[in-house]
Amino acid sequence: KRNFSHVKDKQICLDGFSPTESHQLMEYVQNCLFHYINEYTYLGNFSYVSSLCLLQKTEPTQGYHLFHAENVNWNLSSRTMAWMVYLNDVTDGGGTDFPTLDYKMEARVGDFSIWPAYWTHHHRGIPSPTETKYIATGWFSFVINN
Repeated sequence: KRNFSHVKDKQICLDGFSPTESHQLMEYVQNCLFHYINEYTYLGNFSYVSSLCLLQKTEPTQGYHLFHAENVNWNLSSRTMAWMVYLNDVTDGGGTDFPTLDYKMEARVGDFSIWPAYWTHHHRGIPSPTETKYIATGWFSFVINN
């Protein structure tokens, strides 16, 4: 039996598959970003773009088990924040672990999170032994306002 150190999730780009639903979800994401910037007002000096919405399916015991950050190499360096929304409840794992924050987010339908894409917020999916997890996820990049 092989022991893999990590297994990636199954993903599809919602934009190409279902543009109407993608647009509706991205309106929700933009609204959440607005509230996030109101809480962290120093972020208001930039304009943010999230041009990709991925739907992700994680089967029981699967997922991205390695701790990682979202902009750790050159071709991902424009990512400034990551976002994620859980699309279903998972009762035995299935959340997201942020060890530097000593925080484990539970997988509850509708829960939304935005976090810095940097090494300070490395994270991993917590596998569920029995349930499938569905999330929508993406990244924000910014441009400086003049």
